[in-house]
Formats: sequence, C-alpha cells, structure tokens
Amino acid sequence: MERHQVVLYLLVLAVGACGVLCAGGCGSSQPLVTPTLGVLLLATFLTIPLHGLLESGALTGFTKTLLALNFLLAPLMVALLLLGLLLFRSAGIWRGEFLADGTLWQALPQLAAALAVVVIPLLGAALIQGAGGHLQKYSEDAASGLMVPLMVLVLALTPAAYAVHVTQPASYLIPLAYLYALYAICMGLLSGSLLRRWGRALPAPERVALYRTQKSPLP
Repeated sequence: MERHQVVLYLLVLAVGACGVLCAGGCGSSQPLVTPTLGVLLLATFLTIPLHGLLESGALTGFTKTLLALNFLLAPLMVALLLLGLLLFRSAGIWRGEFLADGTLWQALPQLAAALAVVVIPLLGAALIQGAGGHLQKYSEDAASGLMVPLMVLVLALTPAAYAVHVTQPASYLIPLAYLYALYAICMGLLSGSLLRRWGRALPAPERVALYRTQKSPLP
C-alpha cells in the first residue's frame, strides 16, 4: 500500500464522492470524520520522536525545513492566495457586520473543536512515548502500519459526509478552484525540492512526514 498510496488516495476520494452523490447523501458518516482524523493524527505523532525534539541539536536540517514549510510557509501561502477573497468578497468584515451579527463568536466552538483534534492526539502521543517500554514500541509499530489505512478511511468518510453539501453551492465554489490548483502546485514544488535534497537519506518516519506535506490540503 505504501508504494501505491497516492493512486489509492485519489481512487478512494473519487469512489466516495461518486457513491454519495449517486446515493443522495450519507450524513450518518459525519460524526465519524473527526474521531477518525484524530486517530490518524495520533498515529502520525507517534512516528515522530516528540521528546527528542526538545533536546539540543536534535532537529536536523530536514526537520527544521519541514516544520517551517508546514507551520510558516503553508499558512502564509494560504493567506496570500485568499487575500483577494477576504478583501473583496468579505467587505462586511471592514464594516463591522462580521462582528455585529455574531458570526465570529458562533465559529468559536468549531475552532475549539478543531484545535482539540490536534492537541489531544499530540498529548496522547507524548504520554505514550513518555511511558516507554513495550507500550511505546507496540504503539509506534502499529502507527507505522496503520498510517495508510487510516488515511484511506479518512478520505473515504470525508466525501461521503460532505460531498452533497459542497455540490449544492457549486456556483460559488467553482471560481475558487484556481486557489486549490495554485496551492497544490506551489506545495508540490516546495516539497519536491525537499525530496530532491534529502529524500535518499531519509528514515521512514521523515519520509512519511514529507509525503503528508506533499498532500496537504488547502484549509
């Protein structure tokens, strides 16, 4: 599965979207998306030596570049690509409408839930690695083996849960397709440069991290 994971991911996305559109919707899968994503993130964090990152000199050049790519360049790129949309299509923000109608405050619970999906698996992985022994070994081995199947499950559930809702306002979303295309191209070029520089010498966990970066979606 590792060798053919990209093709497998695309196939699962296509099958999930086509299946739910033909069936007329599958809202029952929505509650499963968040916990499944949390398990995937837990498996991802278990492949990273979290405690070792705190040690002096533990971060390699690749790891530093990968962190900068994920947490600095990627958000900056998203902000730049969406700048026109935020300025010209959301002018109500500057007139105070966004704050006045409570839209911002209504979004806070969703924001907290999104942060929890990341923070809870991160803390869980740190606790497992801190326990050490057989628990850490078995957990990390299981995480490495389940990474691709978990990603397949997430990609199958997501279109099944949201494809119908996304296609309803398709006339609004189609003009934004270029944003996704530009983001994919830019992130592909940046990740490809990392792969060319360090790819041959990377251990398995860092290769997995790089592949996840290459497939990072536009939020």
